[in-house]
Amino acid sequence: MSDWGATHSTSIIQGLDQEMASSTYMGPTLISLVENGTIPESYVDASVNRILGAMFKVGLFDYPSSGVITNNVTTPEHVNLAREISVESTVLLKNQDNILPLGFTGPVSKIALFGSPAIIPTVHGGGSGQVIPAHTSAPFWAIRKRFLGTDIPSGNCSASGYEYGVDYFQNELEPQVSAASTQDCCGKCSTSGSCLYFSYDTVNKICYLKSANIGRKSSPTINSGRAFPDFPECVGSKCVTFSPSADNGGSDQAKAADVAIVFVETTSGEGSDRTTLSYSNDANNLITAIAAVQPNTIVVGIAPGAVLTPWANQVKGILIPFFPGQEYGNAITSLLFGDSIPSGKLPLTFPNFDNEVNFTTSQYPGDNNGEESYYTEKLEVGYRWYDAHNVTPAFPFGHGLSYSKFDYSEDSYVLFRARSPPSVSLFVNITNNGFYDAKEVVQLYLGFPSSAGEPPQQLKAFSKVFVKAGETVTVPLFLDQRSFSYYDVETHSWVVASGTFNYYIGSSSRDIRISGQINL
Repeated sequence: MSDWGATHSTSIIQGLDQEMASSTYMGPTLISLVENGTIPESYVDASVNRILGAMFKVGLFDYPSSGVITNNVTTPEHVNLAREISVESTVLLKNQDNILPLGFTGPVSKIALFGSPAIIPTVHGGGSGQVIPAHTSAPFWAIRKRFLGTDIPSGNCSASGYEYGVDYFQNELEPQVSAASTQDCCGKCSTSGSCLYFSYDTVNKICYLKSANIGRKSSPTINSGRAFPDFPECVGSKCVTFSPSADNGGSDQAKAADVAIVFVETTSGEGSDRTTLSYSNDANNLITAIAAVQPNTIVVGIAPGAVLTPWANQVKGILIPFFPGQEYGNAITSLLFGDSIPSGKLPLTFPNFDNEVNFTTSQYPGDNNGEESYYTEKLEVGYRWYDAHNVTPAFPFGHGLSYSKFDYSEDSYVLFRARSPPSVSLFVNITNNGFYDAKEVVQLYLGFPSSAGEPPQQLKAFSKVFVKAGETVTVPLFLDQRSFSYYDVETHSWVVASGTFNYYIGSSSRDIRISGQINL
């Protein structure tokens, strides 16, 4: 089967069974080629056998599918796994003065939350791989439950509380679902887990989920309202406030709080790449405004990949959950309060500004309307470019902090298993000298002999290990023949380099704790 629009010929003889998502080459054109004898009918028979054989093998004819895409097939086990994955993959970029976990350095009684993503987060991207969860855990509700002990209140959908002909119009990424009526829209808002207010398009039957009722404007075909009754911000001496912006009293809420948490997001999807790595101007301005009045500001930023953090020096804490999935609220709350310990590492580099690596249009989208692309970057992709050009990124590849502290011992050692083909084992002793049982990702980078023409260092092995507070563990890292090889474009094969290899072991590509040499 081809990717969408990826085939440009009738390739059934070469083994292509299905053209997606059209019939330009495998429809009438194929019929004509079979009829005039260019393609033997036996190839069509073989293709049909492969398609039907796979369908029979998975039981589609014996047990036809009766499901629909809106079916909820989630189980408690799936939910727990989603939360675990979200926790494990969230990266703690910054933790100045141990601002996290909340309450570690001093009591916290008032928490101010900012940004619509605290209530209506984007937890996944768009396109063919998009899965819309039956329920999304929003940080606002999860933090209230953890800090105040309160559950999400019951919905309060009453026609007397609706505003008819009013749109709560906001400049945000607004989730939307179909709804049969204003009442239905209100009900879907109250049960979504990520909505406080709604606006319903009575003509197109679209329900827009909102975090606030700001931005009112007259619109005859829109009805809006609140899905919940008023609920208290405080329980006893503890308070959780929310504002979508720094306006309308938002700055005052930040000043009065012990800590402010700003939630921001950016997204992308199939066929809709980002034009910049920056969050929106509104998001960046919100962070700056809150940090200006509240020194204990934490940023939680959803992102599909690398993002710019020009405000990093203005805030004390930064958490990046990437696309966190349906358990986002519960997972991030667990990390904020120290019920879980961050252990994620950046799988890419966060640059200082857009196109810091000087990518050219000849590289992408290419010259001559994209028909010619030049790979002049060669091997200098990602962190390899930063290392080769000695540029310090905003946050390096492999970076990710913990609430605990790991020390790497110099008594680590190398054990040769074999020389031909080369196979090397390295054993690293790390000690958890912090207060929390936690996980660390030990990373091994290898620098090749200069004759190989490789980047300064490349990640060749890593291991994520759990270490109890006060304990020491030995972490094995293995290098095989491929680890010491480079690709020879002349012979079209992998070749083992000979000479002196430098190895670097640490907590990130720019946090090297142990180094040494291996001679081959």
